[in-house]
Amino acid sequence: MSRVINSDSPGQNRNRLLKLLLSTIIEMNQSRFNAIELNDAVAFIILSLMEIERTIAQTTAPWEKREYWVKADQFRGEWKWVGEIKTSLIQSKTEKGWLTIPPEIVILAAKLEEFEPSKRMQGKAFWKGAYSILVAKK
Repeated sequence: MSRVINSDSPGQNRNRLLKLLLSTIIEMNQSRFNAIELNDAVAFIILSLMEIERTIAQTTAPWEKREYWVKADQFRGEWKWVGEIKTSLIQSKTEKGWLTIPPEIVILAAKLEEFEPSKRMQGKAFWKGAYSILVAKK
């Protein structure tokens, strides 16, 4: 069996996730979501932020191996908002999930202003089932 080589860099994965997050936020603002759809969309955002945190660790690991501590710390500082928003979203969850769009989504949308939404995923509910995945992770 041959090796599977992942040619996507952590930066490419991070950018792809950020575009998906922006697409999700745009859809949340344009559509009327019921409680299940809202929970799925917010859970998808949390799961995506977790994955972005993983890509940040993947990016900084080689720098730390080469003892580029300052560069790694600067990079982590630039992306500190990811963990803060994720934690705040998790803490705002009620027993039944999220009842309204959390205010952290507005903050996240402001952070994503420089990105273009994913055109391939527009109009698709790719976040369906994310709430059950998030609950299963806990």
